[in-house]
Amino acid sequence: FYSLLALGLVIGASRFFSSNARPTEQFVTIVAVVVYYVLWGLAYQFIKKDLRRSLFLEYLTIAAVGIVVGVLVFYV
Repeated sequence: FYSLLALGLVIGASRFFSSNARPTEQFVTIVAVVVYYVLWGLAYQFIKKDLRRSLFLEYLTIAAVGIVVGVLVFYV
């Protein structure tokens, strides 16, 4: 199951670096990877039957940090 996460992150990283000099496309890639990470995490916890509100909030917090960093890097 972790291989799906690693594959998604590798695809996201390759897309991010291949769209060099196009900050909007790079930011969209960051958002897509963050959404993928959250969905993967929720599915993983659901399959383990360990999905709790605190874990959901943790995934959302990590996603928010990723988006904020992307905004700060590309738009500030």
